[in-house]
Amino acid sequence: MLKFWIIHHPSGLCLFQQTFEELPNDADPEIVAGFLYAMTSLTTEIARQNINHIQLDTLRFNYSLDKHYIMVAVCHNSYHIEEAAELLAQLRRKFNSKYANYFHGQFSFDISIFKNFAQVVEDTVQQETLYVQYFKKRNEQISEFIEESSKDWQKIRGTLTDRAKMLGKWVASEKIALNKQVADQIIRNRQITQKKEEEENGNSSDGWV
Repeated sequence: MLKFWIIHHPSGLCLFQQTFEELPNDADPEIVAGFLYAMTSLTTEIARQNINHIQLDTLRFNYSLDKHYIMVAVCHNSYHIEEAAELLAQLRRKFNSKYANYFHGQFSFDISIFKNFAQVVEDTVQQETLYVQYFKKRNEQISEFIEESSKDWQKIRGTLTDRAKMLGKWVASEKIALNKQVADQIIRNRQITQKKEEEENGNSSDGWV
């Protein structure tokens, strides 16, 4: 399946649209829904018959009609008509089991209530919605980016850790050397001071004698 519509009868409003593969040229859902609905009205008025499908060179629009809505599924011509009809019949049964009550009495035209049907369609046709595929691919790309970034950060952190260790060893060795230099300087300063004191004491003694 490439695309799937549910169109309200008799207003022709597009209640639900789901894309599995892009068509060569896409159009506004309401315009498409209006055209697809018009085809059912045309065949009923002219031939007094329901439409089953519209056959193109490579694509086929498959119809399934209910008194409250119309289902249309686009698929490649290689997909058998009988299989497409059975698939739409399954979707009709599932749609009716979930939403039949919404069509009793005056219809509210609140189409947001049908959005959860997308998962049912996916499970039935065993395909993922195109936009779900896109976001899943983007999520995978983002996950890969985060994973690669994490690896890069681990490498950077490892490099920084190694450099920090090397710096620590250098600081430790320089500290030892510095302490030795300071100690030697202190000793030299003491020796100089002691020598000056001895000289001063000696000079003082000579003066008194």
